[in-house]
Amino acid sequence: MNEEEKANQQVLGHDLEWNFMDAALRMLTVSEFQNSQAGFKSRWRHFLPSFWAIIAPVLVEWNWCCYVWDFQDKNLTVLDPTRMDSSPAEIAEAHNASILSLHDALFDCKNTFFRGWNVSREDWSLKCKVFPGFGGP
Repeated sequence: MNEEEKANQQVLGHDLEWNFMDAALRMLTVSEFQNSQAGFKSRWRHFLPSFWAIIAPVLVEWNWCCYVWDFQDKNLTVLDPTRMDSSPAEIAEAHNASILSLHDALFDCKNTFFRGWNVSREDWSLKCKVFPGFGGP
């Protein structure tokens, strides 16, 4: 994957391919290890659920973001790398339409294909992760 392909997948709305996601997760893992060696607290993977979750890359305003539905705790987490310096309320407002549409569609699919799985689409909490100093494209 060349630099142009990487840039296109990050911000220009092109398809997000598995090899890019694999490289990004590897980079974050190495970065977290290096930061922990330097005495910094681990960050990125400690707020993602380890099971009972659906993780979806989502294109919002031509930027790739990530939504994580945690079915065990009924939490929806939004990760938006272009708004890390924003408030959680600003992030929620920017993602509201996408969240509502995808949440309803996800539960329509769940109710069609997994009828014995009794998790309600109602009363989910929304978490918008903010990491000051890491914002902006």
